[in-house]
Amino acid sequence: LLLWMISSRFFFLGASTEALWWLCRPGVVGLVFGDSFLFAAYRLIHASYTQLLMTLSPLFAAVTSFFLLHEALSLRVLLGMMVTLGGIALTIVKKNFATASDCSRLKISISGEGIFFAVLSALGQGVGLVLSKKGMQAYQISAGAEASVFYISIAATQIRIIVGVICFFLMTLCMKGGMVHFFHSVQNPKV
Repeated sequence: LLLWMISSRFFFLGASTEALWWLCRPGVVGLVFGDSFLFAAYRLIHASYTQLLMTLSPLFAAVTSFFLLHEALSLRVLLGMMVTLGGIALTIVKKNFATASDCSRLKISISGEGIFFAVLSALGQGVGLVLSKKGMQAYQISAGAEASVFYISIAATQIRIIVGVICFFLMTLCMKGGMVHFFHSVQNPKV
């Protein structure tokens, strides 16, 4: 509806094959890969720890943009990354004071699998963000000067979401009993 309000068309226009290729990737990497691991992490380590680990997303975005977009990482950015990593480590690691001989050993206070899933989710979100930027740059070139940055951002979001919905549907279709669970959940009044 927003795209229609600003362009009188319901679907994106003017995207080259290259722009579509770049904008399909974040739909898969950010939405499907990232969100699938995000929901799995929520189940294992709950929202507070998951969101804490999602603060790694800008770190992954910065590293990806360094390699993909050749954007420089300043000393300030690197220092911010180190502070973020230190804060996360302080939160999820605690000393084990079970016995006097073990007082210097550290242990992770939450599920290792949940941490792994949350880190994969942050990776998907960070890399997806950079892929989106690359796609929007390609879209801006193919759409020309008449397309505003606002239009490009809304149309690019539409492309990513369409790809994400298609991929989630295909995943659900391929999972054992996936469609049955989907239809049961839709019929559940609580859901």
